[in-house]
Amino acid sequence: MYEGSRCCAGHAVNAEGSLDLDGIRANTCWLAEYGAGKDFIITPVGSMGKFYTAK
Repeated sequence: MYEGSRCCAGHAVNAEGSLDLDGIRANTCWLAEYGAGKDFIITPVGSMGKFYTAK
């Protein structure tokens, strides 16, 4: 069994609803820095169906 932290990274959107690529990049970099050297898993596309419903 895995012991540690797991993170399903959500996606950031701009005010008009489009993907905020700079926000996603910043969030992913922060998560990678936070988890460095720890038992930490990042699921980059989330696990709530966003990948299948993104336009």
